[in-house]
Amino acid sequence: DIRRILWPKLLRINEAMPIDLSALTTIHEKVPDNIYQQIIKDVLRSGGHLPPDSTDTQYHQFQTELTQIICWVLHRHPHL
Repeated sequence: DIRRILWPKLLRINEAMPIDLSALTTIHEKVPDNIYQQIIKDVLRSGGHLPPDSTDTQYHQFQTELTQIICWVLHRHPHL
C-alpha cells in the first residue's frame, strides 16, 4: 500500500526512531484545548469511513487512534 510508504515521509518519521506509542495516550494534553475540541468534532464526523457492520469497540478504537494521531501531528508540527 502506497500510503505506508508516503505517510512516514510526509510526517518526517524516522524509522530508526520509532514513536513511543505509550505517550500517545496523553498526547491530547500537548495541544491547546480549543484545538483538541475541534479534533474531537472532526473525528466524530469521520466515523462514516468504517464498514457498516463495525462493532462499537471497533468504532471507539478508530476514534481513539485517529484522535491520537491528529494530536501527535499537530503537536509535532504546530504551524499546521
